[in-house]
Amino acid sequence: MFEFQKITVDSKEVEEKLKGTTLRMPSIAKKMMHAANRIVKKQAVANARSLYTKRNSKPDGRSFLRIGAFKDTASKTQDFTSFVSSRRFYTRFLEKGAEIKPRKGRYLHFKINGEWKTVSSVTIPAKPFLGPAVTAVWESEQSLQAMNTELQRQLTLYWQKQGA
Repeated sequence: MFEFQKITVDSKEVEEKLKGTTLRMPSIAKKMMHAANRIVKKQAVANARSLYTKRNSKPDGRSFLRIGAFKDTASKTQDFTSFVSSRRFYTRFLEKGAEIKPRKGRYLHFKINGEWKTVSSVTIPAKPFLGPAVTAVWESEQSLQAMNTELQRQLTLYWQKQGA
């Protein structure tokens, strides 16, 4: 129902760094992917803000999409897959575009700026913001840098707890 992007990470390098520790690969991989996906969510919000003008914003000037509008989840399986999705139902139509046709009758009736309009259908053009954000972050060094930083942070925390 909601728009999402799937990301898969190769875990062999991380498993090498975790040798000799009691840290578990699934929990570390999940934290690393969340770190990279935080950048994806920020980029998606920036993309949405650049595509949609103030006219499409809420009355108080805030954008209709904020970082809280996105969530990222990690797969429960061993393939270390992550999903970035939107919590808003309508973002699927903004991302992919849509054609709205009447359910009953031959026409759609709606009011714009105090004037009633009657049309047979409405086409919403595709203005992708989530897909390009995933591509930009995961195909660049940003994702690797974020995941390496998180891995180092987790290893540092581990060794501090071990008293080293």
